[in-house]
Amino acid sequence: MDYRDFKRIGDKIVHDPEGKYKNKDEGFEKSEPKNWTKEEKDALWDAVVNSKRGSFEEVNKIFESKGYSGLRPVHLSFIKRYISYDAREEWLDNKSLSDIVEKGEK
Repeated sequence: MDYRDFKRIGDKIVHDPEGKYKNKDEGFEKSEPKNWTKEEKDALWDAVVNSKRGSFEEVNKIFESKGYSGLRPVHLSFIKRYISYDAREEWLDNKSLSDIVEKGEK
């Protein structure tokens, strides 16, 4: 038995090892991954650093004013982690954030 074999149906917990009650819908919409150019990454870094509040709407407006598009909230969250480590060159060179944290580079 596994905890994933149980589903809530109304107010009851039902054992469902065959997945009979499993939701058939995905629940989220998949999107194509963004292929970043070095110029886009540079513009995004500057947009975040130069923004007043760092909100998605504000950063996206700055990013789009530079002629780029396709920014999502997850991208903003991710770059803020790089900024917190002052790892601009690593961001531009596609270095893994976990490597930066583990090595204590910054």
